[in-house]
Amino acid sequence: MDTTIENWLKSLICDEVKKMIADQKENVNRDMLRDIISEEVRKALNQKKELMKIQEASEFLGLSKSTIYKKTMTGEIPFYCPMGKVLFFERTALVDWIRSHPSRPKQELATAATHYVNQNPLFVK
Repeated sequence: MDTTIENWLKSLICDEVKKMIADQKENVNRDMLRDIISEEVRKALNQKKELMKIQEASEFLGLSKSTIYKKTMTGEIPFYCPMGKVLFFERTALVDWIRSHPSRPKQELATAATHYVNQNPLFVK
């Protein structure tokens, strides 16, 4: 075969392959964008829900499902279980629960610890 024809075929094939790759990337980008938008819409809708299941509560609190299950078993976190198996969490109750556990500044903790040690000595003379 003539080298000119070979070169022309190679460039034609190369151009077609490049086009196919570009089309594929566009499809992947389109799919990724659709997935991202769907996830954001789902999250936005969940923000409006009054009652949440375990997965939604997990996302809302930023805790693993395992941690939430443990907290329900110890009674640390408010929940409902009307059907005996499925757990429900009320959004306002979770917000109240979060607010009931504020962190304290280090200085305040140090002062409280010193006060406790002074009031509760280990050895009484």
